[in-house]
Amino acid sequence: MSEGAMADWSSLYYRQVIHAMHTSSTAGYTAFALCMTMGRFAGDRLLQLLTHAQLLRINGLLILSGIFLALVFPVKWVVISGFALVGLGVSSVFPIVYMLAAKSKSMSPSASLAAVSSVGFTGFLLGPPMIGFVAEETGLRLSLWIIAVLGCFIILLAFRVKDSVE
Repeated sequence: MSEGAMADWSSLYYRQVIHAMHTSSTAGYTAFALCMTMGRFAGDRLLQLLTHAQLLRINGLLILSGIFLALVFPVKWVVISGFALVGLGVSSVFPIVYMLAAKSKSMSPSASLAAVSSVGFTGFLLGPPMIGFVAEETGLRLSLWIIAVLGCFIILLAFRVKDSVE
């Protein structure tokens, strides 16, 4: 959901808050996408150093701190840096969840992967419109706090990851 929200709303947020019409309004999303890509490439290496739960908690913290920076300090370079941190944060969440689903002891790998895919794509599809509906009533800046809440959920849910799976 965070990834979809950033894809759909980061450029508009950058234009509305920074009011930098003469510069590229996609700078924030570009930083997000670049850091998400770098994080995906580094994910396997990080999992050699950290457990799944530890990396998920770091991911949640990056999402939370990145969106916090972007929303609290509406300065061009801070917003771009915040969006970059969100990109690093979301980078390995979905791959880790897929890995854990494939190793599930309570469901067959195919069923657990299908469940994870369904939830993931539902969030990716429904998240951006939900943020749009909230933004219509409260403003885009306030509605993007939903991404911070999602970062908190990742941190909390990472504590439920079983060590036996890691």
